[in-house]
Amino acid sequence: MKTEPVIGLDFGTTNSAVAVADTDRQATLATFGGDLAAFRSILYFPARERGSQQNTETKAGPEAIDSYLDADTKGRLIV
Repeated sequence: MKTEPVIGLDFGTTNSAVAVADTDRQATLATFGGDLAAFRSILYFPARERGSQQNTETKAGPEAIDSYLDADTKGRLIV
């Protein structure tokens, strides 16, 4: 029986981490921004005009903070 890779997500109150277990059941932590294996549990939803049907890309972790700080019109930053 073939085993598929499994993804695990720990979305904690302070930090989050993602790991992938391969078909040999060896788990590897995902890294972000180089060798960072965990990141702050932060989500950012960019602002969009009322009634707009345009999809916006949600950001997480360090990228969420950068996107929030760079935005002309602030969206929702959830920490």
